[in-house]
Amino acid sequence: MGTLIDWSTVNRQIETYKQAYDWDTRSKALAHVLLDRLFRAEPDEVEDAITDGGQDRGVDAVVIQDGLKPPLVHLFQVKCVDKYEKSKNRFPSNEIDKLLSFVADLLEKRPGLKNTCNPVLWQHVQEIWELLESSNPQFVVHLAGNQDRIASADLERAEEALRPHRAFSISSLW
Repeated sequence: MGTLIDWSTVNRQIETYKQAYDWDTRSKALAHVLLDRLFRAEPDEVEDAITDGGQDRGVDAVVIQDGLKPPLVHLFQVKCVDKYEKSKNRFPSNEIDKLLSFVADLLEKRPGLKNTCNPVLWQHVQEIWELLESSNPQFVVHLAGNQDRIASADLERAEEALRPHRAFSISSLW
């Protein structure tokens, strides 16, 4: 994450958003900070995008930019620690496996997917499937957190697993 100054700056933003938008977790507040910064999203758009919670399949937010050519689907995995000392820990590699499992189920249009997704994520899954029927969207997987970056070997593993899909790239946000 960097220095204590970096940590404090981000932590204040997380706490401000957590209180201002009544988020129940710091992770959702950090996702809100990121979506606001990246997309200038309105609070209702952010609420619609955040999938974090039970049965989120490792996807904490989804943003679909269907007005672009080609359309762009952003899948966010957000990890938020609560202490500066924990910010030195690496982004958890096991989170990659959850996300890769979700992507495989999404792209295979597995019938049981609905039963493993929370309602907000399921809504986005259906939107993505509709988009795939009418266009060839690009996908960006955003690994984001207020801790140290994912280990390069784990990032390479994720990139290698997504490479056959051709339309995927990975972005690391810290």
